[in-house]
Amino acid sequence: MNTTIKRGLRVLITGATLQLFLGVVYIWGMFVLPVSETFNWYAGYARLTSSFMLGHFPLGMFLGGKLAIRMGATKTTLLGGTMMGAGVFLASLTPLSMPWLIFITYGAFAGTGAGIAYITVLAAVPRWFPRRRGIATGICVGAFALSISIFAPIVQIMLYNFEVQTVFMMLAAVIFAATLVFAPHVRYPNKEEAEEISREYTKFTETAKAGTIISTAHSVNFSTKEMIKQKEFYVITFSLLLGTVAFMVVNPSAATLSLYRGLDVGFATYLVMIMGFSNAFGRFLVPAFSSKVRSEIIVLAIMVANTLAAIGLIFAEGTLFVLLVTIIPISFGAILAVFPLIVGDYFGTANVGANYGIVGAGFSVSALLMPGLIALLGGYTIQFMAVAFISFAGILNILLLMKMGNKKKL
Repeated sequence: MNTTIKRGLRVLITGATLQLFLGVVYIWGMFVLPVSETFNWYAGYARLTSSFMLGHFPLGMFLGGKLAIRMGATKTTLLGGTMMGAGVFLASLTPLSMPWLIFITYGAFAGTGAGIAYITVLAAVPRWFPRRRGIATGICVGAFALSISIFAPIVQIMLYNFEVQTVFMMLAAVIFAATLVFAPHVRYPNKEEAEEISREYTKFTETAKAGTIISTAHSVNFSTKEMIKQKEFYVITFSLLLGTVAFMVVNPSAATLSLYRGLDVGFATYLVMIMGFSNAFGRFLVPAFSSKVRSEIIVLAIMVANTLAAIGLIFAEGTLFVLLVTIIPISFGAILAVFPLIVGDYFGTANVGANYGIVGAGFSVSALLMPGLIALLGGYTIQFMAVAFISFAGILNILLLMKMGNKKKL
């Protein structure tokens, strides 16, 4: 194993480990009730903190992509992790009479910081493994998703033994420590390393069998301004929106819905954990196929799975219900792992961080608007019918993207 490969593995391991801690920001659901009781705050308002976080996460991704070009991956990752830790720490200092400040601290500030660090790791790691970009990306985004399953029970124990403000402080300390330990190792290859990686990749592509390596739709690197002028940008962003709606609708109501579909209260709790592991599983496993299968084909399969699962959820009960609910987070995790690769394929890897941050607008719309709009339609039956229709529209959209990509393949 040569020195460059060892350095790349160090970046992969430290970056993925840091992602595990960055994912803590997504466990806000654990804090809703304790925050509501501590601050005498309406629980509905407390839940909105998650919306603020989700809304600012893509903003952080965009900023992270831009800053990494100017500051480098290491400093940008340090900045993002520090911002996230500071946001959680400031939430611990929230006056009891001003709970809305949590929107700004945990929601906006920590959410933006998490996005900055997340996308920088996601942009840095695959550069060391051009032959296995999908696997490298999947490991990083999978670690981020796995955080929920690992830290949720830990945080629950902490909340049982300590006041919520103390728990915020403790989490902030953990985030600060993880950032200081792991972020300094997250970096792009230097000139010599990049040249060696390029030579090895060139040798591989020259000897690979036809069809095993997927060429990019564009051979140039697009800036963000150049990217938004391309038709493919809008199709990709809309595909991200359509592909994530199923999870955004099913995930918040899975435990409640399971009670209506013949499962007991105890299993409903396990179902949430199963969905968390399924989310991570999709992020780890599916991107591994991207070295042999076009990323668009993977997304097409995901859209088909979402459509069939949504149709089944209209009537499914018992074991079938659990199976179909499990498919949704696997698909969601796979989409979030594959789409950075698609952005890199179509618009180049030099600005993939900033570019994916803009494409992330589709994710924001899906997270912030679609669950509420679909809920207005009525009961679960009509909601799942709507999700199935949206997922089917995603199939048509990705087919359009494939047609556009085929015309521009070199």
